[in-house]
Amino acid sequence: MKKRIQLLLGATLIVFMGLGQAFGQVSLATDNASNYGGTWANGDNEGTGFGTWSLSSSGSGGNYIGDTGLPGTDTSFGIYAGGGTGSDPINELVATRNFSSQIDINHTISFDFGHTGIDTGGEIGFTLYSGGSYRMNFKFVGGETVYKLNDGGGRF
Repeated sequence: MKKRIQLLLGATLIVFMGLGQAFGQVSLATDNASNYGGTWANGDNEGTGFGTWSLSSSGSGGNYIGDTGLPGTDTSFGIYAGGGTGSDPINELVATRNFSSQIDINHTISFDFGHTGIDTGGEIGFTLYSGGSYRMNFKFVGGETVYKLNDGGGRF
């Protein structure tokens, strides 16, 4: 039985471009769950600097706007997936979103990431791609005690 959750984002997703100057940063992309009026659907885009959201689910996977357990916020992008059984035990929600412009060396991607309960063997995390090529994966597997980071090679 495998349960997988791909992405849980906090209230705001921001990408910064460092200018090498003490006085400033320029925001390349930003979004906030409170912009969505309580619903989050495939094709939505209430932020700037991003393409539309692509949300796909299987089994009991789903998404919502609301309380995700992140400290200090009650409005976040939330996802969930329940326990899998039977012939197709994978329940998942995959949220995908492209940046509208290229993210260059020395750019920083920043967002709040959190989770509540994860069943043993279930996963939560995020993956970054460049032009469709895998670049890095960060995840937590239920039942384990540490997060995992893979910043090269294949997915794990």
